[in-house]
Amino acid sequence: MRTGDIFSNIDEKTAERLSAEYPFPDDERKARLYAMSKRKFDMNDMPETGNNEVSGVEKYNRPRWYKGASIAAAAVLLVAGIGTSTVLISRNGKGPAAQVSEVTSAQVAENTSKAVTEAPTEAAVDPEAITRELMDKATSLFKGTAFIELDETDYIENTDFAHPMRFYKVTDKRFSSWEAVVNEYSAVYDEKTTNQLLGNAHCYGEDNITANTIYLTTDDGFYTQDRGIKGSKCVWPEEDKSSLEAELTPDGNISSVFIWTYTDDMGMERENTEKYTIVKTDKGWRIGKKEVESLAKLEKPTDPEAIAKELTDAFLDFSNDLYMGKIQADKTDIYTKSSGTDTEPMFKKFYRVTDPRYPNWGAVEKRCFEIFDEKRGKQVLEDCKHTDEANIKEDSVFCSANGILYCSASIYDANITLPDWDKDTVDCTQNPDGTLTAVRTETFTDNDPNYTLETVFTFVKTENGWRISEFDQKFAD
Repeated sequence: MRTGDIFSNIDEKTAERLSAEYPFPDDERKARLYAMSKRKFDMNDMPETGNNEVSGVEKYNRPRWYKGASIAAAAVLLVAGIGTSTVLISRNGKGPAAQVSEVTSAQVAENTSKAVTEAPTEAAVDPEAITRELMDKATSLFKGTAFIELDETDYIENTDFAHPMRFYKVTDKRFSSWEAVVNEYSAVYDEKTTNQLLGNAHCYGEDNITANTIYLTTDDGFYTQDRGIKGSKCVWPEEDKSSLEAELTPDGNISSVFIWTYTDDMGMERENTEKYTIVKTDKGWRIGKKEVESLAKLEKPTDPEAIAKELTDAFLDFSNDLYMGKIQADKTDIYTKSSGTDTEPMFKKFYRVTDPRYPNWGAVEKRCFEIFDEKRGKQVLEDCKHTDEANIKEDSVFCSANGILYCSASIYDANITLPDWDKDTVDCTQNPDGTLTAVRTETFTDNDPNYTLETVFTFVKTENGWRISEFDQKFAD
């Protein structure tokens, strides 16, 4: 029986029905059908061993032509289903021989393996992009905790330590609770680093405050110490003045080195190097470690006039703050100290300092040594006559009481202002010993007659930059 005879004398409707019932298969189905047919052929072609016997029944011998009929039936399926083109039957009932594509067992294995093992590949890691994203988050977090919004009228004060601590109620929605603070840190740092940074910074209840306490939770709400840096000139890296190198390490982490330069308050060029270790956690990439390797100073050509102008301008502003009462203060928050003797009592009144530049006496000292060298700076601070509440004298300009800075009410109420420098430019010369000398004058017009005060400045270069080492004042001719 020839397979070609099956399609002889077939009508058009039957051809259409067969084409509809046996659609054109894809390559995978072709391979599967071919493999199945081949297995059947191989099985039928195996010699009969006669080992399988069943008792109680009549032995049956398969006719020889049955094998050929089975092969023919398989061929019909192949022709109808897996040909490279659909069955073409001519209008006169004669069809051409079917074309069957060859599918090897290797192709079957390849297609099967491909379908099972192919999976989406993980996106390529960009170490630099990951580092920059986490650095930006860390900077945002630092700014947030440094400038946290507070209600300064609602505070808790603890005086059990050498330096009394004051905790203000937090009104900042971002840091509304201790849990919120921990969550913000955990979004940037891994668990170990978060614990190291926060440590023992938090406690519940006023009775549990320690010297390390920064955040305090009470029944009345969430409080924190005012660690603001409003008065300082914070410098943040600029992209055009920085460089970043980041790479994947064999342990799957990211090692990054970030270098950036900036100009400090005194005009010195500085280079800051930071090292980051970025680790992959179950919550994503996090900063595991950050090190500040160096804070180097970069030499640049000396500009005597620029140095003299910056330092003498700062000198005038600082003098107005300290000696002329131009510091910001709250006149409704008064601290009064009585001293002297029973027969000659003395009362000294002070206003609480609210100037964000000077939250405490330490900030005054810091600003002083940004202008003067160590020797001259100590003399300036002694002239300010700062003392604590136990040693207040009649001529005290500043005092600290209960950890709060106060300024003299008499000086503050005097409302005197030193005049500006007569010229905005400064003539400055460099001496053979490397020091600088400049002269600036200021004219007082509120007196009769008017007079001009001349100040001669000497500048020296210290390890922290240029500073004022001497200033001599006299009336100009």
